[in-house]
Amino acid sequence: GLGMTRDIQSRIFDPFFTTKEIGKGTGLGLSTAITIVKSHGGFINVYSEPDRGTQFSVYFPADDHQQETALPKPAISIPRGNGELLLVVDDEENIRVILRETLEQLGYRVTSASDGAEGLAEFARQSTEIKAIITDIAMPVMDGTTMIRTIRKMYPGTRMIAMSGLMNPDQSAELNRLKVDSYLSKPFTAETLANTIFTVLGK
Repeated sequence: GLGMTRDIQSRIFDPFFTTKEIGKGTGLGLSTAITIVKSHGGFINVYSEPDRGTQFSVYFPADDHQQETALPKPAISIPRGNGELLLVVDDEENIRVILRETLEQLGYRVTSASDGAEGLAEFARQSTEIKAIITDIAMPVMDGTTMIRTIRKMYPGTRMIAMSGLMNPDQSAELNRLKVDSYLSKPFTAETLANTIFTVLGK
């Protein structure tokens, strides 16, 4: 590559952070990599200079043959879907693209909308197939809370997952009143997303 500034280096392991164009990357590759490496007791060193390039060094503990009776640590198991259809509602196109790519890799089917009004229309069109809705809260035209409230009146059993980078106490109280099934605080990892959906669908 072309190398990275110190500011970019400090953020490369954050979920959803990417320097690529919209649709060209999920921003989850290095976040997933660091999760896997840490689960095996390792760490990653990054050396980079702008206009010169980047070097990643991955370190793992040496295999201690003297401890042959020790039980191996279980690897991280991320639950996967079985073709269930999910509705993703977010006004940011890059977030919709990232979530679609991630969820499809996890074994789900995905349909999406860019605001609450589009979300209502899409849910009405496929209400019998959509198993859960993952929606942002702060959106133009119609926000996520209004969409959730409207769907709850018509389809009270619909599984709902709300996501937001910042939520005030009033919004949180309203989501609790609407019995939202789960809440994701942005940014979140692919592992957190997978576990949340698996739990919500299992209710």
